[in-house]
Formats: sequence, structure tokens, C-alpha cells
Amino acid sequence: MRSEKFSASLKAGHNAQSHNHSDLGHFTLYSGNTPVIIDAGCSRYQRANFTLWYIRGTGHNAPVFNGIEQIKGEQYVSKLSEIEKISDTQKRLTIDLSKAYPKTAGVKKFLRTLDYEKDSLTVTDDFQLKSPLSTEINLLTIQKPVSSDPQRITLGDVELQLDGISFVNFERVSDEEFEKYSKWDTPIYRIVLKTDKNRYQMKFSTKK
Repeated sequence: MRSEKFSASLKAGHNAQSHNHSDLGHFTLYSGNTPVIIDAGCSRYQRANFTLWYIRGTGHNAPVFNGIEQIKGEQYVSKLSEIEKISDTQKRLTIDLSKAYPKTAGVKKFLRTLDYEKDSLTVTDDFQLKSPLSTEINLLTIQKPVSSDPQRITLGDVELQLDGISFVNFERVSDEEFEKYSKWDTPIYRIVLKTDKNRYQMKFSTKK
């Protein structure tokens, strides 16, 4: 989904596709031509690829349930809806992630919805688990995060407002070797969000 101000994408499929990462439901966001929420992609290939942070589930922004992340396998699938026109200015894209996780996560239902407007994006996660688990979201960005409020984060010219989930911390996750071989020649930061709720929202809006 694209406008002059905001562009967003959402990943579906299954976790055994060629050159796949464990990333069903991962979304990206650009403000104009500036990356805001990214997919790290790859550095150089190694035998240990699927244990590396930028390939495994924790290196993407689909939730991690009490440490249980998505894993490799054709049985881990997702279903993407057609783009729904809500109004003249709003479009909606929904992905069903109820079959994207191993059984240990106990996911009974899971929908991720992107409500897109030309200068904002609201990501809503709504799920049911067999038993309550803590939930963690890892957002990757090349914009150094600024936050004085656990419900609000500034990423360059974009503001992220949180509802039902809170900012915990951020850290630099890329190193010189990764940046040498990857498409990113700048540090990548991981923003950690946590909640014990089964529904929450992340709203991104431009400050321009």
C-alpha cells in the first residue's frame, strides 16, 4: 500500500518458501523514501543461518509468545485478505496467523490488521491463546528511537503511539560485519515492546 507520504507492506505465505525467513505477518513501513520499520534481510550466508537474529522469528515483528517464535516449516502458513476499502481515505489489509506458530504457543486465533491512510498506519493484533502468555514485539529500524513515554516513540519524522502494549527498551543489533554484507550500511536498532493483553495497537503517523 503506497502514497506519497507512507508506504507499507505485509508478508504472507508459509515458512518453507525458498530463501524464506520465519516472518509471517511481518510488516514494513516507509515515510516517503525513508525506511522506518524494516526487514533486516541477510548478511552473508552461513551454515547457521536459521539461528541468526535476522532470519529467525525474533528478528521480525510478528509477536513472540513467552519466548515462542515462528519456526521453519511448510505447515506454518498464513492467509492474506484482499485489500478492503473502508472509506475514500482508508484501506484495510488483514492476515490470518492462527496457523503460523508451533503448537507450544497455543494459538487458537490470531488476526493482524493494517489500517492504512496516506499519512498514518495502525497495526492491530487480536489473538486468543489456550493459556495466557506474555507477548513481545520486536520492531527493527534504522531510525534511532527516542522515547520519554512508554506509550510513545519518535522515529525520525514518524511518531509511534502505543495502545495496550508498552515500550521496554531498544538496542543496536547489527554489527560491522552484518553492515558490510547487508543492504543496510547503517546501524539497525531493535525496539522491544511487551504486553500481557491479547489485543493492542501500534499507530504510526507522520509529523510533517
